Amino acid sequence: MSDLSPTRKLLYGFLVVLGFSFWFFLGYPFANHNESFVIVTQLDQMSFGDVLTQRIYPVANYRPLGQAVAWLGYHLAGRTTSGVQLFNYVLAVAAWLVLFFALRERRVFSYAAVLVGGFLFPGYIYLFHLHGVFYSPLLFLFAVLFVLETRPVTAGLLWTAAITALATAFFHPYALPVFIAALVGFTLERPGEFGKFGRILTGAVLGAVVLLVVMVILPSRDSALTTSEMLSGLVVSYRMTEVDAAVAAVVAVLVVLTAWSYPVQTRGRWFALVTSLAGIAIALVLGLPILFVWIGVALVKMVLMKKWWLVFVIAGTALLPAPAASGSPTYTIFAIMACTGALALAWGDAEARLARWGDWLAVLMVCAALVVFALLRGGVRIPVLSRVAQPIFAERERTFQLEEIVRWLVASDYARYEPVLLSKSGNPRSSPNAVERSHRPPTVQEYLSKYTRFKRQAEALPGKTVLVGFGGEDLPGGTVLFEVDSPHSGKARVFLSPAR
Repeated sequence: MSDLSPTRKLLYGFLVVLGFSFWFFLGYPFANHNESFVIVTQLDQMSFGDVLTQRIYPVANYRPLGQAVAWLGYHLAGRTTSGVQLFNYVLAVAAWLVLFFALRERRVFSYAAVLVGGFLFPGYIYLFHLHGVFYSPLLFLFAVLFVLETRPVTAGLLWTAAITALATAFFHPYALPVFIAALVGFTLERPGEFGKFGRILTGAVLGAVVLLVVMVILPSRDSALTTSEMLSGLVVSYRMTEVDAAVAAVVAVLVVLTAWSYPVQTRGRWFALVTSLAGIAIALVLGLPILFVWIGVALVKMVLMKKWWLVFVIAGTALLPAPAASGSPTYTIFAIMACTGALALAWGDAEARLARWGDWLAVLMVCAALVVFALLRGGVRIPVLSRVAQPIFAERERTFQLEEIVRWLVASDYARYEPVLLSKSGNPRSSPNAVERSHRPPTVQEYLSKYTRFKRQAEALPGKTVLVGFGGEDLPGGTVLFEVDSPHSGKARVFLSPAR
């Protein structure tokens, strides 16, 4: 195992979660965001028993434990989503730390994780969502699977993993296919340890899967997705994670590091490096995210190491964005976590080199991040960094702006008017402003209408509307009825349409 002292474990453990923690606490807390607007209208009316037995809209399938945690967090936090956001964050931290302690190459993993969390944060936008309660438990399951990789297998450990998978399935149904894929891989890889227990568990879990698929997992959708829609959703999810050239450059570094970590002789590593660079070039020419190359390089490493469970898990989770087809970056974080573990796994020579000089660099990075965080959170302008932090500040402010607009509207003379968003929002796959977000509202029209109707406890008057714009968006000839200013997102305004 790793030779880290308790002090170094604390240092590197902090480094593991530093990247996404930095951005999370810059933005925390958000007000209602995306699906939260419609989910809270149901949590306000449902009892704890209701959320354990009924499906909440727009959740695609039955997830009783996730819904229960959402209900508890919402009500314990004074009917706000801040408590659920903290749950999302704490469990994500726990997942990454479990993975950190499971691995032997802890220094290597820490440096890879800080890059992933700091530069691929779009995948963590779910931390700010009430709907995000379903995703951190799945991250935790991934970490538990790495414990099976690095620890002697016992019946108790296997049953603990199986129970974790079954519990996680009631947060998100993807947990069971992931666990079965891992278990099959472990059984192929280590038949002496997993053969007997693996067959027993596989049979038990497969039976549970059949039951859950029939009763609760099959989603309720109005129409089936086409293959082109799923492929588009897959590509957009990774593109939304790899949002700009700077992030793509970091992903390219991760590709190179993973190729150089191959368990082969130096000549083989040079071949892997050249091949991965060619893959990056091809991705750039085709306009595809370099994340696809990283996943491919990580898969090849796991094949060379005959780590079949990780081959199955990485391949399966890499495709998770396709069935949803929304283009959300959240669906990429599971494959990214697995690839981060794969990068560090068995790279002993890099761990040894980092033992000579990596500690001081880790201290420097932690101290620099804490200083920058304090300055940004205090409102101090820092060249370049303030511009990078601008989107998360602006997104946070828009959530509060919209809630304030609804509070004003339902108490005003226009209470029975329907608020209509000037700019349309929607899932990233079909939204033209998913990356350029200066006027993008924090939810979609359907959810805003349901939220406003719940707040006013009445339907809107037919044909009566007010228009809502963000980021200083204007309506020529319109009358400004109300506005909310903020330092990073600009003015949000409510307009009365010009007379025709």
